[in-house]
Amino acid sequence: MKNVATKLLVTMSIIFSIISCKSDKKANTGAADLISDNSTDSVVTEMADDKMPDTDLTEKKLDSYRLIDSIMPGLTPKVFAEGIISLKNRFEQYCSFSPDGMEFHFSYTDSAWMRSTMVQINLLNPLQPERIILTESDYQSGQFIDPTGKKLYFTSILFSGGIWHSDIYVATKSGGKWVNPLPLNEPVNSYICEWHPTLTNKGTMYFSSERNYDHELADIYKSVPENGNYIKAGKLPAPINTDINETDPLIAPDESFLIFASNRPKNADSIEVLAGMYGSWDLDLYISFNLGNAKWTTPKNMKKINSDSWEFAPALSPDGKYLFFTRRENFRTLTPSKIYWVDSKVIDLYR
Repeated sequence: MKNVATKLLVTMSIIFSIISCKSDKKANTGAADLISDNSTDSVVTEMADDKMPDTDLTEKKLDSYRLIDSIMPGLTPKVFAEGIISLKNRFEQYCSFSPDGMEFHFSYTDSAWMRSTMVQINLLNPLQPERIILTESDYQSGQFIDPTGKKLYFTSILFSGGIWHSDIYVATKSGGKWVNPLPLNEPVNSYICEWHPTLTNKGTMYFSSERNYDHELADIYKSVPENGNYIKAGKLPAPINTDINETDPLIAPDESFLIFASNRPKNADSIEVLAGMYGSWDLDLYISFNLGNAKWTTPKNMKKINSDSWEFAPALSPDGKYLFFTRRENFRTLTPSKIYWVDSKVIDLYR
């Protein structure tokens, strides 16, 4: 309780600082530059019609993560917001910020990974979290807020006749609440499982799907909006996808890089090495850079981040300065999973 009170005092001090001072506009390397022109891009059909927020006000809010954790990480990952987001016996996972930086979304699960609840926090009032329940499912997770801030994409697991599968849903914001959750149509959703959507500044969606493997493995797919709708979806080519597991994509806002989780062998440095190999159970984060013309660099294991545990669920801060991810000891474990963050300059180590 003492730690929470201390963090609250720090939070209030930082709030006063943000209100009374200009934001630091010093340039930053890493992923930050990829988001700096966010207000000029168009997203599906809404972005062109929506009036963008005041630029100076937006810049003040993009680093509002400081309101709940004022100790910035370097190139070594650290647990995010201990005592506020990270609670002692809670299994936190999957996170996302609103585009203006003022909302932090995450979910928490259990030791068996069978249930998941979504939570939303207003960073100006971080000690009053709000649960978000949008479907009748006991598992709702993998949130991603689109660049307009008006759409919340998430994954929900459904059960029917003793059989389960997951679909990607989208809810819209109305009166400050998320309402009218609807599953996306084919070809994004299919008869089997789809997981963890992520969008570029222009609304292109990347997601994972098990449609070719019947609950065994996933691949990463891409869907470009046409007239505001996702009507086509294509599987990314090798070396992104393999015969092993690729899931939890994070696409850069400008589509320049892709971070994802995979259980491919840790010593596999090329697609040829992967041929005929089976992955382990644990997940690591990998990164690949977009070469254009549907070509990607061979994914590299992000060894600076990965450990003997599972690393998955990558996300970026709104200003692009920090990379977030989840670390979990194993699929079923009594050790609570935690959301970590690290300076996004770590990305440059793998270029």
